[in-house]
Amino acid sequence: MPGPDMLVYDNILSPAQCARLARSTSPGCRTTHPSVDDPGLTGIIDTLSAVVDEVENQHYRSGATGISELTLIRYEPGSRQKKHRDNEYEGAIFHGVTTPRTVYACCVYLADPADYEGGELVVAGHPPMRPSLGSGVFVRGDVEHRVKKITGGLRFALKVTVTVPPTVCWRLRARHGDVEWVPGKPLECWTTTV
Repeated sequence: MPGPDMLVYDNILSPAQCARLARSTSPGCRTTHPSVDDPGLTGIIDTLSAVVDEVENQHYRSGATGISELTLIRYEPGSRQKKHRDNEYEGAIFHGVTTPRTVYACCVYLADPADYEGGELVVAGHPPMRPSLGSGVFVRGDVEHRVKKITGGLRFALKVTVTVPPTVCWRLRARHGDVEWVPGKPLECWTTTV
């Protein structure tokens, strides 16, 4: 897949924006899916969209056209996220329809690391991390990652998922580092030329 396996962007959202999102979660409810069209989130969505566009244009050049899903995640003591890849189940065929492929996702941290214990993000090939409030970590969809168990406090995050249609295929040219996408071909047609 094109682009870096992980990128960290500081201060994507302000402390006030983070607090607003964290307050919208419910105790005992691990995930919530706010609508990208929610008028109360307009400033936040605009900010996230601008950052996603910048990351897409400067780093991934995948053919993605913007945010496809938002997920608010509330981690309470004892919760964690097992090792996974964001695109493991996507691109599969269900009832004759191919699902979109997650190119990358960004986890925006809505809690100060001082407010919880444990909960480090572990991305394959990188040391565990606890990014600052409002910062985002972009992880490419094919990169394995997990969240260690929360041992105290509450950890809040906003997962911003970016997908491409199932008919997009990349041709990677390793020598030149450029990427082009070809509509109308199945996801399995990845080719690399050197």
